[in-house]
Amino acid sequence: MSDNESSSYRGGFPAYIPASKRRVIMAKMAEKLKARDPSVQPIEANTKRNFVSSFWGMAWCRHLESFADYESRLPKGRSYLRSGAILDLRVRPGQISAKVMGSELYSPKITIAPLPDHKWNVIKAAAAGQIDTIIDLINGQLSKGVLAAIVDKYDGLFPAPRDISMVCNCLDDAHLCKHIAAVLYGVGVRMDTDPSVLFDLRGVNQSDLITDIPGESDLDSSSLSDIFGVHIESNDS
Repeated sequence: MSDNESSSYRGGFPAYIPASKRRVIMAKMAEKLKARDPSVQPIEANTKRNFVSSFWGMAWCRHLESFADYESRLPKGRSYLRSGAILDLRVRPGQISAKVMGSELYSPKITIAPLPDHKWNVIKAAAAGQIDTIIDLINGQLSKGVLAAIVDKYDGLFPAPRDISMVCNCLDDAHLCKHIAAVLYGVGVRMDTDPSVLFDLRGVNQSDLITDIPGESDLDSSSLSDIFGVHIESNDS
């Protein structure tokens, strides 16, 4: 078994590993991943109650928590996130891949469906003439009408459960395992530093929401990534 934290299994499931030992194992695995691929993008551990602080990060997490189907699994995901278990998290248009340390190293993958054109058109119509600069959008400085359109539970920019496909190579047969739950929260943390992640995941261009001001409306996801210093992979990479 490759990258295995423990070869001891009980009843078909990995044996319990104390938190102190788990931290040591995670640190060693992080070093190993970094040696293999210097471009790894871990989510830094954050033990604070609120591990997201931006409009976009908080809105993403609130949206996830609003669905009853996810309710029982999300708390364990928060615990994994805070422990520093997400050793790598990559976002590309419509796709999220990660390396999460549990009883061994797992590789959850999440696919996000593109936002349908008719829903994007509604959001664009609500935003028309309302968002003057890309900085306003980044900071979540939005009118009530724009905000309502973006965060609408089923027709807004954030994906509903039906838009999210998940798979993990762990032994948990639940639709949403704790490793995937951790990754979903990790995406919220990533949005704190780069909100363009959400637009990339839904396959839309955030510049469509900006009032046509020279030098402002022509910013794309790559330039936003440059602003925040976060690498967003393209389908060509």
